[in-house]
Amino acid sequence: MKYQIIHRLIWDCRLIDVQLRTNRSNLSKFVVAKLGKYDTGEFLRSVNLHERSYNALLSEMQVRKYHTIERIVIRPQNNVYHILTWDDVDRGICTREHLNEVQRDNEDKPVMFNQIIIFANLDKLNRFTINEILDKEYIEINSPIVQNYLNFNNRQCFLRQQEENRRKQQEDYDQMMSDLYDAYEQAKLSDMDMNDEDRIMVALENGEGELYGL
Repeated sequence: MKYQIIHRLIWDCRLIDVQLRTNRSNLSKFVVAKLGKYDTGEFLRSVNLHERSYNALLSEMQVRKYHTIERIVIRPQNNVYHILTWDDVDRGICTREHLNEVQRDNEDKPVMFNQIIIFANLDKLNRFTINEILDKEYIEINSPIVQNYLNFNNRQCFLRQQEENRRKQQEDYDQMMSDLYDAYEQAKLSDMDMNDEDRIMVALENGEGELYGL
């Protein structure tokens, strides 16, 4: 995405919240670290980090360690749509039911932006760079895949996923019951093929000799 930087400032910031969360898809752990203005604690943005950083980040938050972040005003070459993220939930722009959807106005029309504000380059380093943020959170209105984003409905997707999970659980249960029935039938056939001596030996091996008075 091509863009022009209109204005940039370095703001003092600090960690205002550190949470250890679980990835629902693979149950792995990760950390959500939220950054805010140093003086007021006003939320700026969040970043996902590895689980091993949790204790260090928690300590930083408690001692109000000083960090810096860039507030950057950008004018994209083409108008863009904004893809809603958890940061927008924290800002009160949307609820979690609309995550990953295109931001819309009160009349449910997609909002186009010709100028945007982002927070990037934590501590003057390449931590969540401008390009990373633009690629993840914005899409040009003339992009060949923009219609996919405009059509996406997070709640419908969630309901479809729930239904798919229920269907998979039922299939797994049906398969388990079928396997148990097959094993039961096979055991009956095997028992019919054994003579009395074989049955006694099997009972002894399974610790069931008392069935034959042994």
